Amino acid sequence: MKKLRITWLCLILAGILLGVSSCSNDAEELQGKLVITFAKPTKGLKVAICSMENTKYPILVESPNVNGVLKVSLNIGNYYIKPSDDSSDMYSDIGIQVRPDKTTTVTYGESRQVIGRE
Repeated sequence: MKKLRITWLCLILAGILLGVSSCSNDAEELQGKLVITFAKPTKGLKVAICSMENTKYPILVESPNVNGVLKVSLNIGNYYIKPSDDSSDMYSDIGIQVRPDKTTTVTYGESRQVIGRE
C-alpha cells in the first residue's frame, strides 16, 4: 500500500513538473513594423502617422533618413499615413494595416504617388 502511495505521488509530481515546464512564452507579439521608402525625398519631408479612427491628429510625426527610408514600430491596428513637405508638392495619403510581428512596406515613387505596398 505504501508503494502504491509513493508511485501515485511520483506520478502526480511528474505531471505537475511536465505541466509547468511545458509552459512557454508563446505570447503573441503586439507590435509590427512599418517601413516607408521615398524614391526622391524632398526638403522638409515629414510623415504623419494617424490612427484610422482620428486622422486629424497624428500619433507620430517622423522624418525619413537621408536615404528616404523611415522605419517605425507600431502597435497592431489600422493607420493613415500623411506625408508632407515644405513645398506645395503633394504626396498621396494611404491607409495601412500593421499586423503582429510582420513588416508593412510602403514605397513612394518619384511622382510622389504610392507605387508599392506590402
